[in-house]
Amino acid sequence: MSNEIEKKLDSHKVIDQKNRIFSLRKIGLVFFILLIVGLIGGEGFFYYYFIKSQAQITDVIGQLQTAQQETAQQQATIIPVEKNLNAALESIQQLQTDVKQLQQEFTQTQVNNKNKLKLMQAAYYVKLANDNVQYINDIPMALNLLKMADQMLQDLSDATYDDARKALANDITALQSAPKVDVTGLYMRLTTLNTQLDQLQLPNKLFVADKSTDITTNPSDQPWWRRGLETTWQALQKIVVIRYNDNNTRPFITPEQQLFLYQNLHAMLEQTIWGLLHGQTAIYQVSLQQTAEWTKEYFVTDSSVAQAVLNELNQLQQIDIHPANPSIINSVQAFKKIDENNQ
Repeated sequence: MSNEIEKKLDSHKVIDQKNRIFSLRKIGLVFFILLIVGLIGGEGFFYYYFIKSQAQITDVIGQLQTAQQETAQQQATIIPVEKNLNAALESIQQLQTDVKQLQQEFTQTQVNNKNKLKLMQAAYYVKLANDNVQYINDIPMALNLLKMADQMLQDLSDATYDDARKALANDITALQSAPKVDVTGLYMRLTTLNTQLDQLQLPNKLFVADKSTDITTNPSDQPWWRRGLETTWQALQKIVVIRYNDNNTRPFITPEQQLFLYQNLHAMLEQTIWGLLHGQTAIYQVSLQQTAEWTKEYFVTDSSVAQAVLNELNQLQQIDIHPANPSIINSVQAFKKIDENNQ
């Protein structure tokens, strides 16, 4: 009995175990099914988002490809521009270099032209100085001109012209030691003398009849032949003048001739002034000598005016208005040599 009960208990235990195992299997199956369903659902959800993300990525990749293509096109466009820009920059740099070179050449040309102009001016000053020495005898002006020429060469600062400057220095020293003629003083003396000529006295005086000695007669009291003879005599007195001159008597000068005599004296003295101003020694000396001779021949030399005029004429004749001046031919030849070397 007990065995049957044990068998029944054992059978119940087995049944219970089987029921438990079945129940566990059912629960596991349900859980598995749920797991499968969950997995399937999660995979779908993941797949959905994966597809969506992939589409976005594809879109982004397409945009990147488009941007890359545009960048490539832009680069393809930029490369020639860069080449042209580089070429332009090189051209600009070359142009700047050429401009600088032209500026330097232009500046040098200006300097050369300026120096050439100064050299030409210096040569012209030397020529004028030589003319003043030879033809005008104006030593002060010649000195100033030579000094101006030397200053021009000094501004050039070129050792090539040292010989010319040496010649200028020698000629300047020579002119400074040359005898000087006071042309202005002599001119004033001659001008004063010219005004004194009108004060020279002529020897002859016009005859003036003394009215107290005149015999007045009434023509009506004289016979006709007497009246005719008196009229003829008075007419002859007006026409004929009788003078008795010895060797020391000066020639008689009529009133008309007196005017020409004074005019000729003034003209002769003005000719003397012209010879003085132009350095013509012969004209100066001959004019003074002729003025003195005419004064002695036609005027009263005993008067104080005549003595003063003759004394001044004698002193003026003793003055050499054109003494021998040193030559500045060395400076002239030095500049001529410079001109030949520059050609």
